Amino acid sequence: MITNLNSFFYYDDSNICGFIKIKELSVRRTNKIPGYYLLEILKHTDLCVLKCSGDYLFTIIDDSKSEALLTIKSYNGIIKLQKNEILELIANNNNYYFEIFAKYNEIQILIDNHRFTEYCKDLITLFHFAVPTRNFSLFVSDLFFKGKGHFFKEENINVLYLNNDNNIADFNTYMNSFSIKKWKNLTGITDYYLNFKIKGDVIIRLKNNEPSDNFCFSVTRVKSIRDFRNVCIKLDSSEINDIVGVQFDAVGPTEISDIKWMGVPQRQIANCKLAICVTVFNEPDSLLNLEKLAQELSNIIDKNDFHIYIVDNSKTLYQNRITQQVSIIKNENYGGTGGFSRGLIEAIRDKYDLCLFMDDDAFTSPYSIEKAFNIIKYSIIDNLSISGAMLDKNNMFNQLESGAYFYSGCHPLHCNLDARDPKTFVDNDRELIPKGRKIYGSWWFFMFKISENIKMPFPFFVRGDDIDFSYKNNFTIYTLTGVCSWQENFIKKETPISVFLFIRSHILHHLTLNIDKTESEIISSILSVIKTHIIRYLRQYRYDLALSVILAANFVLAGSKHWQENLLLANYLKEVKELCTKYEGEVIEKSKIKRTFNFYKSLRIWPITHLVKKYSIYGILLPSFIMSHKNWELSSDNFVDPKFIFLKDRYILDLHNGSYKMYRHSLKTTISFLLMYKMLCHKLSRSYTKLVDDYKQLYDEFCDKNTWKKLMENNEND
Repeated sequence: MITNLNSFFYYDDSNICGFIKIKELSVRRTNKIPGYYLLEILKHTDLCVLKCSGDYLFTIIDDSKSEALLTIKSYNGIIKLQKNEILELIANNNNYYFEIFAKYNEIQILIDNHRFTEYCKDLITLFHFAVPTRNFSLFVSDLFFKGKGHFFKEENINVLYLNNDNNIADFNTYMNSFSIKKWKNLTGITDYYLNFKIKGDVIIRLKNNEPSDNFCFSVTRVKSIRDFRNVCIKLDSSEINDIVGVQFDAVGPTEISDIKWMGVPQRQIANCKLAICVTVFNEPDSLLNLEKLAQELSNIIDKNDFHIYIVDNSKTLYQNRITQQVSIIKNENYGGTGGFSRGLIEAIRDKYDLCLFMDDDAFTSPYSIEKAFNIIKYSIIDNLSISGAMLDKNNMFNQLESGAYFYSGCHPLHCNLDARDPKTFVDNDRELIPKGRKIYGSWWFFMFKISENIKMPFPFFVRGDDIDFSYKNNFTIYTLTGVCSWQENFIKKETPISVFLFIRSHILHHLTLNIDKTESEIISSILSVIKTHIIRYLRQYRYDLALSVILAANFVLAGSKHWQENLLLANYLKEVKELCTKYEGEVIEKSKIKRTFNFYKSLRIWPITHLVKKYSIYGILLPSFIMSHKNWELSSDNFVDPKFIFLKDRYILDLHNGSYKMYRHSLKTTISFLLMYKMLCHKLSRSYTKLVDDYKQLYDEFCDKNTWKKLMENNEND
């Protein structure tokens, strides 16, 4: 096999015309190339060839030492490089670059025009290149492609138009970069192809993402002026590392359509059908949005291969809006858990092979669904499941997390990364989870195989049901670049109800999941979760949230019978809200605020601050008369960092809807809540063993789908 070194010599230039010109006595060099990648190429080839016009010198330079390893003079414009000449000179961990020096005349490095192959009938589509759909405004197009190209639809196929003014479209992006390493490991597919149709003249660059750099490993020029031409470019396995991106540079006016990654499967795959389950409650726009999603999805997945079940817990959606791909199921309000359980029961009854759980307040790209669907469809891993990343609906470039595991609490991974940065794609592919832990599939996007013995989730109502469902079914869960959904940041929508449900599920996880800890360690872990949240909210003067933590703990301590009696939790949650309302901040009008001060302005405090913080729990046990009585103002867009509240007895929160809330320090309330926490510690320590035995029977009962069926049938009869 011959490796053409022309592919290393490239640069992004709007005037590129198919070859690179280097003037006399000028130098052109490649991007940095990791040593291990260069060694991998050399091991798979006997000869490297570089063809240029003119007379030149070719040099290999070690970037870490800034010195030339080898310099060779061309002979009739050709250099043939024997690998043995340089193999022993290359260090695995160093970076290298090639350099061309034009000696006498202007030289031209031709771009390879013979790397594409004809379309193979055995190829299957892995995924189409994603483009923005109805939920994405133009300003987030950088998540899909970068450049000035224009997309338009023609017979439900996306066509990219490039011309001399906007001649670059870079698909090395969050939604379209290709994690080949995962596809190799999970599907066994070894041959990969870039497939598209072209009319025009274009240069295709394949880029490899690295933690420290991203560089081009292949440059191909394809030309078809009169008619559309089908092109398949095969990726050489020696050129592939982890994540690959594609860039198109138009030489002239060019149309490119139906861009996708394809591969050759190891075995025939039987037909696979996907059920998409969405639980809704008082979301009038959900039906219209999901109907549009079904329409968009049918352009890339056969419409007979998927169906969307909308489980309507509020019973407010119109039944006559059912379409071929979308149906509405009226359901009693057992929360998100009950809705997803009902959807899964319907999918099992209708003999679907895969299921996707999606939240009603989140939205995703149909291309994310296609990518997850196909990798599971062609997987060689038993019980393979895909958990999508969560991005911020209000800041669509911000990845809030990609994967999470539970161990004495939720531990999100790959948090607050910029989805526009190629390093984010690489970071997402790294395994950050500690040894012995497993990630769970979050229900804003979780696709899994439906097995005969699948265990149903415990009736948590909402929050924590995805953790329970993932671990009891022992899913083999992976994340995949470009598989994600957008929704509200959890911290920004924190309320007494959400905190109550969150703490309630966390405590029960410690009682029901197989956690590799001793009894005393588990008790300590539960108390730590309760204490951490109570202290956090007391430090923010959010006494309503602190109370909801205590109410959640008492709910679990009341036992499994109490839990079962309140499966329809709506009325109980109203009581929780009413109790917590008494401790909410004071709503005030802007006109009544005499003066506010910058919240982040530091106060002058004495040198023994650290001692005061330690023995007063960051000031929450200090009397109000020694604190600042100014009106400190904070925007609700920012998370309230408790360290800024130290020695301030109040602050005003701007809710950005024309209203303001003032939160005040109360020593009396603080002490009463701390006493309640101490009582909880005592009660939980005494009753832990009894609680574990008590909840085990109910837990096992709800693993069986027949329990859910009977529960739902009884309520329908009532």
